[in-house]
Amino acid sequence: MGDTGANDPMIDAVSFQAVTSAVPEPMTWMLMLLGFGAMGAAMRKRSKQTSSVSYA
Repeated sequence: MGDTGANDPMIDAVSFQAVTSAVPEPMTWMLMLLGFGAMGAAMRKRSKQTSSVSYA
């Protein structure tokens, strides 16, 4: 009843590792922002090109 598990081999095998994620370099950020800007410009240009109705 009072077993704390201090002699349990499964508890002794537990280990933790710190995982760090890589930080993107400034050039990566610049290319990403440039791509988003190009997509936004293309979408804006496309939305302004509306079909016009001509009456004869």
